[in-house]
Amino acid sequence: MRKLIFLTVALSWAGSQNCHGEEILANKDYYSIQLASGSGKAMERVWTKVSAMPHARLEVRGGRQVLRIGFWPDAGTARSQLAALVSEFPGAYVRVAQYRPETIIRGWSPVAEIPSGEPTPSPRSFAPDLTVSPTGASQDPSATRMAPALQVARTQSEPEPLGKAPEPVPLPSPVLTPGRAARSGPASAGPTAVPPAAATAVPPAAATAEVPPAPQTPPQPPDTRPGPALPDETPLWAALKAQRFAEVLDRIRRLQASHPHWQPPAKLLNLAREGLDREKIERAISDRDDAALLELANQHPDWFGCEQPPWAWALARAHFNAGRKEAMQSILDRLIPGCGEEERLATLEQAAGWLPPGQWDELLAKELGTSHSPAGEGRLAKLRYDQLRNRFLASPPKESLGLLDALAPGIIKNRDADMALLAGWRLFNEDDTAHAAKWFGQALDWDPQRAEARHGLALCALREQRFDDALKLAQALPEQFAERKALMRDALVGQAGIAYQSGNYAGTLSLLDAAADAGELPRHARLMAAWARLNSNAPAIAADEFAALYRQQPDDESATGAIQSHVRSGRLADLETLAATEPLATRLREYKAQRAFSEKRFLAAKAQDAGRYLLDGSPLTPSLTGRGLSRDKSGSEGLSRLKARITDSLSVALPAGSGELRIGAERVKLDSGNLAANELIGRPPLVAAAYAFAPITGTEGWQPFLSWRSEPGQSTWQVEIGRSPEGGTVTPDWTGRLAWTSHESWGNYGGAVFREPVRESILSFAGLRDPYTGVAWGRVTRLGGEARFLSVQHAPWSYGASLRAEQLTGEGVADNTHLAFQAQGGYDLKLPGFDYSVLGVFAGAERYDRNLSRFTLGHGGYFSPGRYLHAGPSFDFLTEEKRGFILRGRMSLARMLKTESAAPFFPLAPDGRSYAEVKDRGREVNGELSAVFRVHDHLQAGFTLARGLSPQYADTVAGVFVRFLWDGRRSVLSGDLMGPGELR
Repeated sequence: MRKLIFLTVALSWAGSQNCHGEEILANKDYYSIQLASGSGKAMERVWTKVSAMPHARLEVRGGRQVLRIGFWPDAGTARSQLAALVSEFPGAYVRVAQYRPETIIRGWSPVAEIPSGEPTPSPRSFAPDLTVSPTGASQDPSATRMAPALQVARTQSEPEPLGKAPEPVPLPSPVLTPGRAARSGPASAGPTAVPPAAATAVPPAAATAEVPPAPQTPPQPPDTRPGPALPDETPLWAALKAQRFAEVLDRIRRLQASHPHWQPPAKLLNLAREGLDREKIERAISDRDDAALLELANQHPDWFGCEQPPWAWALARAHFNAGRKEAMQSILDRLIPGCGEEERLATLEQAAGWLPPGQWDELLAKELGTSHSPAGEGRLAKLRYDQLRNRFLASPPKESLGLLDALAPGIIKNRDADMALLAGWRLFNEDDTAHAAKWFGQALDWDPQRAEARHGLALCALREQRFDDALKLAQALPEQFAERKALMRDALVGQAGIAYQSGNYAGTLSLLDAAADAGELPRHARLMAAWARLNSNAPAIAADEFAALYRQQPDDESATGAIQSHVRSGRLADLETLAATEPLATRLREYKAQRAFSEKRFLAAKAQDAGRYLLDGSPLTPSLTGRGLSRDKSGSEGLSRLKARITDSLSVALPAGSGELRIGAERVKLDSGNLAANELIGRPPLVAAAYAFAPITGTEGWQPFLSWRSEPGQSTWQVEIGRSPEGGTVTPDWTGRLAWTSHESWGNYGGAVFREPVRESILSFAGLRDPYTGVAWGRVTRLGGEARFLSVQHAPWSYGASLRAEQLTGEGVADNTHLAFQAQGGYDLKLPGFDYSVLGVFAGAERYDRNLSRFTLGHGGYFSPGRYLHAGPSFDFLTEEKRGFILRGRMSLARMLKTESAAPFFPLAPDGRSYAEVKDRGREVNGELSAVFRVHDHLQAGFTLARGLSPQYADTVAGVFVRFLWDGRRSVLSGDLMGPGELR
């Protein structure tokens, strides 16, 4: 059949009117047939089939060979020859071939390297090969660079003079894909001289299919009349050759402005415009500018087809992104099935990356209806397999198994060990070990070194309790395989389980010992070992193992084993150290309740043993409390002196789950005494003057509060939310505190974050009004945190420390920071009737960044020394819990050293005046005493008293309270006490 085809071609060549009977002109377009392109021996084999055909040639372009035949003067004749070749060369097509044929024939070579003057077309390289002499004549370098002639076709005819040359055919559109060309419409020449022949030559790879020849115009006698001077067009053609299209157009505009009678060559203008548009297309594709690409495609729709598949792909994707499905489909329909096999398959590969699976399947279905070369069939099958593979990978593991039947033939055909492994793991995770093992085995057959496949087979054997097989597979894994030891361990544990069930306890322990050498034993294996030792008359060892297992995870089996082993070994008391969970919780409940009670976690004690602690002392009962507090702090009248009263105070405590909620409100009254005239307060004038506004020396208002206390596990949490008193000149602010304490066997540690009012003067507590200007300022709050710990590990000795850091801010008050550290140690005297009686010693240090203790604008009216050191002895005590009354107190005596830094009158706006630095030393004495009494099962009463003396002030707090209990209690606790801290 092939011989018949080539015979037909030879006959048609002999009988057709082609270039063999015509003169081949240097400036005339011809048509060739491009049969194939490629490289290497494959092209050499194709060459042997066609080497005898007219003008057969293998053109070498940068290592790539292009096989072409013939020169025909018209496209129709070339197409008639193409019809006889398509069966042997399905991708063949007709193209323009203006290669300066006089040069090719003069130095004819069937295999020749194309000179650099005629580059292979690229997205940025398609201008004619122009070598312009100073006189405008073209220089053809190919005549000297062609390979030696191997087969002389005929003697070259001399080309006609340039002045008599027929009208040149316009350059066809450049292309991106070698061997293809885009279409370009004809353009007529302008009134100027025709450019050199080399300037009108079409580069080989830039030729287009089926471009009709340009009409021939009879030569005209030259016009000898003098005319206006015309510009030199040589630089324009040089810029065009260099693909500087914007520069060409810009130069043309400037030349037209300076030479009004000159018109640019139409070909030059068209090529420059077309080149600029193609650059725009490339830029739009590179920048993913879909809008620009769509606009350019509307201007040049013929450029986006089989001749330029990458452009067509980009346009289709742009339509897809814009939601224009029909337009996208139109582009794809133009490519499939309209293009050659290579372009169609490449289109499918490109579309697979962005088309939804359903639409890609429709595109694939169209391609499946066309014929393919063997290589194309393989490539198409690979495409289909890759699509199914990607769907499998993208699907949820469970859902992906529905695709496995369709994917399996491709996995086997491609010997895809990776996909076989993945299928095996997904089946294994769905407990389908039988099918999983088949895929693991298939992967191992294809790649015997694939350790993951052997790993999967071992896991399947373990799940099916084929422990001997699992052990062999694990041992066959490489030593460095991460899961090897774990697999061996699990296989040995499985064998030990069989031995245990048969009553072979010695064999069980031997196998478990071997398993332990391979890795840490799982919990069920450790339980098995403990039972085997208990049954082997080693209860003491078993007791330790069960205790460890119970601490790790309390459950019925470990609890049962712990009880049996501890009873048999006579170590029942050791169970008290285990976690208090069922079934050991009942035995340990009393111990845990007692420990919580001793740590003052009364809510937790009641939760552990309600029968013991509910009536005897738990505060977890609804109650209503009323109280009154009074504080008297010495100081300057109207300024630093403070008399504070809390009246009309009422709060309710309610149990809420395992915690306690308190909510209440109270009226606060503040008084600083009478303010003398001309005091340094607010912004006093330089010259003494009367107050413009009545001085504020007292205020009162309500302050609400809410607190929550909970004692989960070994911790105590307390949350408090409140608000500074209403009635001051500055808007009140929210306050709060979050405190946490963890109780350990050695002591406790904890911390707190807080936002609290500074309760040292009316200015710091609620704010004042400047009697000179009326400006309101003050109401200072401290925002900070503290950390603390107390160790009783070496009781009766104890020691602890605390660290506090604060940021102090107020309305119209300069910001300040405060750091305080204190350490203490003590010895519990163990006095009869006391819960604790600790004689100790303490030392502390404090500092403020700024001294803001004054009452002029910007100051806060609170004690803020730059340095404050104090140290001395202390005594702390608490009487026994669960009695008819409770007393708690503290007494301390210390030596102190303070430095109050110099401070400007107005910290926020210094005017040069300042307060002098003050240093002092002396003694400070502090004492506190709080008490609560059981008046009745439903009624409590108590008081608090605190007194502090220091060189700078004396401070006294006193208060009483009455509490009504909804549920009666026969005793009181330290948690029922009220301290003086609410006003300090």
